[in-house]
Amino acid sequence: QGVSMLIFAGIIARVPAGVYQLFKEHVLQGDDPARGWAFLAGILLIFILVIAFVTWFNQAIRKIPMQYTRRSTGSGNSSYLPLKINVAGVIPVIFASSLLVTPQTILQAFATKFADAGWYNTLMQYLSMQTMQGGIVY
Repeated sequence: QGVSMLIFAGIIARVPAGVYQLFKEHVLQGDDPARGWAFLAGILLIFILVIAFVTWFNQAIRKIPMQYTRRSTGSGNSSYLPLKINVAGVIPVIFASSLLVTPQTILQAFATKFADAGWYNTLMQYLSMQTMQGGIVY
């Protein structure tokens, strides 16, 4: 749970700057402020829906019915074995992101040698989360 709290704190710390950047780009500097407000409302709605879905999925359990061989027949209670759907939590996501960042980290060691090579720049573009191509890969 400690790692999850650190990740959560890092994400929440970046939210105000991201919201201000979106506000500046779409409302203050945009062509149509009404459209910018609609865009921000849509982003807020998506943000709330994602949080609600992740919370619901993390709390979900699968109820496996239990049958006992020696049980009194007068009991109307049925028992079940509650199994969490997402037992591992965020550990697989952390592990996968670490694996996906490894090639970029290795390639950055050769940045001075291959900085002018086209293939190197293309590969770094596809491995960087700051670009659209990298975002799709991740």
